[in-house]
Amino acid sequence: MSCVVDAVLAHEGWRGCDGCAGQSPDPAARCSIWENRERLGGALFRERLSALLELCDQSERHLPVRQLLILASNMLLGHPDAKDDLLRCQDVEPLARKGRTQLGAIYGNVFGENFPERRRERTSVFDAVRGFGVGEETSNRIDNLLVYGHDDPELAPHFSALLGADAMYGATSRFDEHLAAYLEGAQPEKAAGFAAAAVAQRQRLFFTLPPERVDELGLWELTVFQHAGEYLSDVLRPLQRDGGYVDVSLVKRLVRGLNRVFTGMLTSETEYLWLASSGSHSQSRVCRIAEYEVPVTPRWGSCVTVKMHDDAPAVVVQLDRDAPALALRLSLVRFEFLSRVADGALPSNFSRECYEDVLSFKSRLLWKQRQLAERDGALGRDDSFALRLLRLEDDGRLSANAVNVRLGGPR
Repeated sequence: MSCVVDAVLAHEGWRGCDGCAGQSPDPAARCSIWENRERLGGALFRERLSALLELCDQSERHLPVRQLLILASNMLLGHPDAKDDLLRCQDVEPLARKGRTQLGAIYGNVFGENFPERRRERTSVFDAVRGFGVGEETSNRIDNLLVYGHDDPELAPHFSALLGADAMYGATSRFDEHLAAYLEGAQPEKAAGFAAAAVAQRQRLFFTLPPERVDELGLWELTVFQHAGEYLSDVLRPLQRDGGYVDVSLVKRLVRGLNRVFTGMLTSETEYLWLASSGSHSQSRVCRIAEYEVPVTPRWGSCVTVKMHDDAPAVVVQLDRDAPALALRLSLVRFEFLSRVADGALPSNFSRECYEDVLSFKSRLLWKQRQLAERDGALGRDDSFALRLLRLEDDGRLSANAVNVRLGGPR
């Protein structure tokens, strides 16, 4: 995307804007096309935009250059009141006189807010970036700032810095009107205007929130993928570097999520990945028979790691030093799924598809482990075997108690 943006910003056609009255510093007279061009060149905006597009790529939503050109042109020209929803120079002044300039903000244009819903759905790039839910997802900290920042003495400085300082697209007089109608409980149609204004401000804050305040205000809480920032900084970036690795604490969190899906128990086990079944290798929701456990810390040729596999991040399980490792591709959606399950969410609540993928991965691991056991002659005699029953300890860890089983009765 950086190459596309650089080419657009450096185009010689911008010389036609030299001396244009739309370059006035007065927000009431300033051209939104020129303002959007200035903001498109900002380092922070480009960083956040690149992050969204890279996450799209990691979610297997690959966008061709044509779609990136559509995105670039819409970021600059988008406006819902213009012909074909795209501004021309002659449209700028009439819209400014009506006080409608802010509807052409670059932040909403990233998500195709200027287009009707059907057209957005038919355009791949907008369908992809809207999948993050930026603006639609709510954050208590951000929403408190939007609603009460005017009057709350503690929030007022933050409101001034993050909203009031942006005279063009921030807390404008139009935003103030919508907020007042909302707080006063005015007619539903007037109060509804604040809901749209809040969406626009969440989208703007996603691209403008200073890096030092990202954790404080929860930048990624404004999206569906609340762990997306961590996926970028702690998984993708380290693994893309030569010799990079993922911190073991993050690996253990993913193992906790896998254990909760594999066993169906609310376990906090992070030291071992437990392969469990219901006795018939079925995909039962609760599995209490321990088939095998794989340590997170490498031991006897077995371990669980997160590393690049087929040019993508993956949870890689090595059952035996002499056997090929098995991998679960760690896409953004799967990372979010396992992180939420590790934090206490029910496995099928976030993504039924991810839940089924993880169970399928467990089946592959169980099948491979049984093959290795047969190779090593570790299955025992046909008339006798040891059954290991999983036990959930008081501290949330898992342990296995062996029970000897004999088939066919006494001889």
